[in-house]
Amino acid sequence: MPIFEWDKDFEVTVETFNEQHRYLVSLINNLYNEMKAGKGSAYMEKLLDELVVYAASHFQNEEEMMDKHQFPELEIHRNEHENFKSRLKELCKNYYNKKSKLEIETFQFLKNWLSRHILGLDQKYSEFFRGKL
Repeated sequence: MPIFEWDKDFEVTVETFNEQHRYLVSLINNLYNEMKAGKGSAYMEKLLDELVVYAASHFQNEEEMMDKHQFPELEIHRNEHENFKSRLKELCKNYYNKKSKLEIETFQFLKNWLSRHILGLDQKYSEFFRGKL
């Protein structure tokens, strides 16, 4: 059972970003389901690494498009991306070093952050790009 359901309200005007957002949601759900299934730490670390790498790639794609089209809130968006990447890396580091487990709170954080980000900042660039792409 997924912890994070895709909602049509998450859609933005850039279809590539919708696909990337859906994939991020699927990565979070896969990580959650495998944690619930009791998968070993080596496997979970691989999934966490994939989430870190994919999120960074997606953020870079968004930022490059915003830069190309001179989106006025690029720096605000970039700062939020950087804060998330730092938080995610810290969660991973603590898990890898056995300082913490993957708990429901971890997944709630991932779900809540991504939902809030898409419905907030991403919708702002969506409006900005409407009719420009």
